[in-house]
Amino acid sequence: MIDNNSPIVPWEGLGGVKLYSHISQFYDLIANMDEKSRLFTTFFIRYEIKESVDLWFNLMNGKLFKITALKDYKGLLSNKIHIGMNIDEVLQVEPSFE
Repeated sequence: MIDNNSPIVPWEGLGGVKLYSHISQFYDLIANMDEKSRLFTTFFIRYEIKESVDLWFNLMNGKLFKITALKDYKGLLSNKIHIGMNIDEVLQVEPSFE
């Protein structure tokens, strides 16, 4: 379900996963995973998918509110920036980053 080579699209998603998707779309993935999950508060849960992405859900509305790309994620931001890239290289590509 997660495409580790899919581009990172700010404010939209990554890995073929769209922000604000409902958790019900991920039941099969979650049910069959032996990956880590963690309840952060009464309302938020995070699922780590094979060191490629973290999926963060708001349990009050079931919506995916945050996606974190991890070390094994290979997709690019702006076809140039990748996870693990040195900040000096990133700033040469995109000086507006902080």
